Amino acid sequence: MLLCLSVNLHIFKDCFPSPPELQRFIQHLRDLTGRMSSSGGRGAGLGLKLLLGAGALAYGVREATYTVEGGQRAIIFNRIGGMQMDTILSEGLHFRIPWFQYPIIYDIRAKPRKISSLTGSKGKDDDDDEGLLSWW
Repeated sequence: MLLCLSVNLHIFKDCFPSPPELQRFIQHLRDLTGRMSSSGGRGAGLGLKLLLGAGALAYGVREATYTVEGGQRAIIFNRIGGMQMDTILSEGLHFRIPWFQYPIIYDIRAKPRKISSLTGSKGKDDDDDEGLLSWW
């Protein structure tokens, strides 16, 4: 429709509806807006409010929960009181107060590291030893 308006009108006469079709379309829009503003509009307004309320509730629940996975621990940082070091949270689903508490999640699993060292002894060639070290 906008393309038709930007060029000469006599070239694109087929883009515009005929006057009776245009009048019918305008009448249909008026009927639709009239139904929304009358008693049926209260139901639509209530439905919209319920939908927004459900969305806000879902967002609040999502922001208030967090998960600590297996092999992890968490401590809580509180904006008002600072770190709560006495409370160490184990794995599972936990709740927090959004915008005031933030979980800091640590990985506590043992991580194996492969360490290579060059050792030497008198009379022999230098040996290349490898070991496996597990640490926290």
